Amino acid sequence: MNEHITDRVRLACFLFCVLPVIWGCGRERGIATPKNGKVVQAGIGLPDCYLGIPIKELGNDWQASNEKDLDHEFLKTYLENTKAGLSIAHDDTKITGILVYFGSPEQGQFSGQIEGGIGATSTIEDVIHACGQPEQIAVTKNDEGENVDLWYMDKGIAFVFLNKELQHVSVSRRLNDAPDEFKKDIGDTTIYRAIKP
Repeated sequence: MNEHITDRVRLACFLFCVLPVIWGCGRERGIATPKNGKVVQAGIGLPDCYLGIPIKELGNDWQASNEKDLDHEFLKTYLENTKAGLSIAHDDTKITGILVYFGSPEQGQFSGQIEGGIGATSTIEDVIHACGQPEQIAVTKNDEGENVDLWYMDKGIAFVFLNKELQHVSVSRRLNDAPDEFKKDIGDTTIYRAIKP
C-alpha cells in the first residue's frame, strides 16, 4: 500500500475507531445483523463481523495487521482478513471499527455491497444519491490525483475515493456529537455539494 493511501487509512481509522472511544460517543446497543451476508450496514458492519462483537468470536481468517509501521498505538489493535477485504479495529475485547476495502490488492478486495447498493464500481454520485449529503467532504490533491472523502458521522460511515474510484469504507458507531471542526469541508467541494440526494 503506498504511503499516501496508508496515511488516509490511518486517518479514517483514527476518526472512526479511536475518537468514539475518546469522546465516549454513542452507547452500546443491540445490533441487528443484516439478512444478506454480503451487505455492510452503516454503524453496524457485517453479520459475522459487526460492531461490538467479541473478537474471540471471529474466525481463523483474521491476523495481526501487516502494516510495517506500527508506531501508531491504534494499529496494534488491528486485525485483517485479506480473503474478505476487511480490517477491524478492537479494544482488546470487542470490535470498535471496520474497514471495507474495494481498491486495495494488498488488503484484499471486498466483493459485497454497502447498504444502499454501494459497491466497488459505485461513484461519488451513487453514494450521495444513496446516503444523502455528508456532514463533511474533504477534497485533496497529490501526485496520485484527487482524493475525495465523504464523512457521514451521524451514520458512522465514511467513503474514500481516489481519482473517483471507491477505495475503502470505514464503519464505526455513530458520531453524533463530533466537534464542529470535523464537519467543515476541506478543499473545493462545490461540485460535490451540488449533487442532489
